[in-house]
This record gives sequence, C-alpha cells and structure tokens, in this order.
Amino acid sequence: MPSSGDIDKKTYNSSEKIDDPLQEPLCTCAESGTSTTKCASCFKEMYKNLLKEHQERKSIRRHKCCFIGCTKTKAKYPDTHFFSFPVSRPDLCKEWVKNCANGLLTCIPEKALNYRVVCEEHFTDDSFFSTMRTKLKKTAIPTLVSQTNE
Repeated sequence: MPSSGDIDKKTYNSSEKIDDPLQEPLCTCAESGTSTTKCASCFKEMYKNLLKEHQERKSIRRHKCCFIGCTKTKAKYPDTHFFSFPVSRPDLCKEWVKNCANGLLTCIPEKALNYRVVCEEHFTDDSFFSTMRTKLKKTAIPTLVSQTNE
C-alpha cells in the first residue's frame, strides 16, 4: 500500500469525479465545476423553495377544520371562526383530540396541535362567551358533528 508521500501531485489534483454519494452536486452549477457552497444564487433559491413549501403546509393546517368529516376552510367560509387546540392545557387538549375523532391527530406531537384548528360549528352555544361566537370559554370542548358541511 503506498504511503501518502507516494501519491504524486498529478493524481492528488485529479479532477475525476469520485463515486461518493456525499459528493453528488446539489445544483447544476456544481456539475459545471462551481462549488455548491459558493453558488449563493442556487442556495438562496433552494432555501426559498423549502420555505415556501413549509409555509404552504403550515397554512393548510391552520386554515382547515380537523374535526372528522368537516371540510370547512377559512378560504371558503371567511365568516366562520376557527379555534386552535388548547396545547397549554394538556388534559383539555386530549379531550379535543378525542372528540374530533380524527385519527391523524393522535399521531402528531401535542405541541404541533397548536397549528391545527376546529371551526365554531363543533361547539355548543354555551361554549362561547357571547352569541357572536368569537371567543371560547376555557372549558369548551368540541362535541358537535357539523350539519352544514360543503
């Protein structure tokens, strides 16, 4: 086996591609010889796309009622009020998850429930402070299956 002193400069400086999956280029600039870390425009574009995808996923979660069978969204029902899960009150939050009957809610971390909402249709009238249905009482739990789905 040759020692590091036996490797000539020509071999060491060879520009041949190495079959190493970690060395695969992340952008077309890297394929043309530009280092990916030096390719600021590609990095910026990649970051912008990832951020956009994340915001779209987050927005969808925040704007669609997650009560089983309900299809209400803030876009289609702008006058409907939506309420976030009470993650700061774990016992109450568990009741919300149970009553929503949406199995997907049991698979996500409790803190992530803060990005999920339930529309006003699933709360009884006495769950609200007023008939405007804009603010829930601290003990409110969704219980009603909506009669007016799309």
